[in-house]
Amino acid sequence: FKSQDRVRLFDFASIPTVTEGSTYANLAWDDARETYTAVKKGSLVVVTREAILNDDIDSIRRIAPKLAIAAGITINEFVYNLITSNPTMADSTKVFDDGTQTAHSNRLTTALSATALQSAATLLMKQTNSASKRLNLRPAYLLVPPDLLFTAMTLVSSTLVPGSMNNDINVLKGMMTPIAVPQFTDVTDWYVFADPRMAEGIEIGFVGGRETPELLMQDGPAEGQVFTNDQMSYKVRWEFGGGWLDYRPAVWAQVAGSYR
Repeated sequence: FKSQDRVRLFDFASIPTVTEGSTYANLAWDDARETYTAVKKGSLVVVTREAILNDDIDSIRRIAPKLAIAAGITINEFVYNLITSNPTMADSTKVFDDGTQTAHSNRLTTALSATALQSAATLLMKQTNSASKRLNLRPAYLLVPPDLLFTAMTLVSSTLVPGSMNNDINVLKGMMTPIAVPQFTDVTDWYVFADPRMAEGIEIGFVGGRETPELLMQDGPAEGQVFTNDQMSYKVRWEFGGGWLDYRPAVWAQVAGSYR
């Protein structure tokens, strides 16, 4: 639960030429540090002896899977809040440009369309590393609110350009995977992310490396509340945290609404 430091080494520029008999040039280096802290998520569900005996429709058996679903929702909300909240990074800049900040070149203001997707892909490919060298990042995921899922699927699945009167090949076909995010409440905004293997954007860390929630049950007849109160307890626990490591692998299309 201590603050987790993630150090990103700055990039080197092109390797210089060394002429015969000359000394190799010394390349200066530096790094940047992002931090986040894990938290403990958890709750109890208490069931009395009377409730167990009177449970005619097996509702109590559904407690465990319902807790598992709640845990999934919890981590989804955590991750997608990291996106929509547009947090400030260690260098005092926001992850996404917001209309006032323009240094990251990762914001569009156009509605989801084939042309807009090509613009987002171009922004990713033109992103530069800390040595001002282009990274040529390729889009892998298109994150949209449920309202835009079918539009997104059409744009990246059609053989021909959707809505075109010509028989033009759809160059976006198969380029990225559309993902509907129920936590996205702005029905017009959308995001494009590069493959995380090319550049790390968001990191999620789990205490002890446990990537799944723990479900514990206290039901020993001679222990705790089972003994003193005839109450059985379910406990769910999950310990994780996360944050942005780099802004470069993502593009935000802010079509409507106020700046975040």
